[in-house]
Amino acid sequence: MLKKLFPNAEEKCSSHDIRGNYHGLKFDHRNSIETITEEYNTSWREACDSARQREQLKAESARRDAERLAEIAQLKARLREYEDCQPDNAAAPA
Repeated sequence: MLKKLFPNAEEKCSSHDIRGNYHGLKFDHRNSIETITEEYNTSWREACDSARQREQLKAESARRDAERLAEIAQLKARLREYEDCQPDNAAAPA
């Protein structure tokens, strides 16, 4: 529209892409709102999936640690039972 009104005018701005970043995402100023929203939603979904995966790994690690501690406790209890059943070696003649 402006080109029709001012056909002899020059374009002097060459830095349209200066503000084309949002939290590390590169946006072309010519993109539509739908494209930008889609790119944002994709990045947000990836961030949420990554956070969910970290939480799952953390929970799995905690579960394995709890299983190991329970196994160690069982082994210690069995060792105490075994030691309690053994005759006292100190009373044996030398």
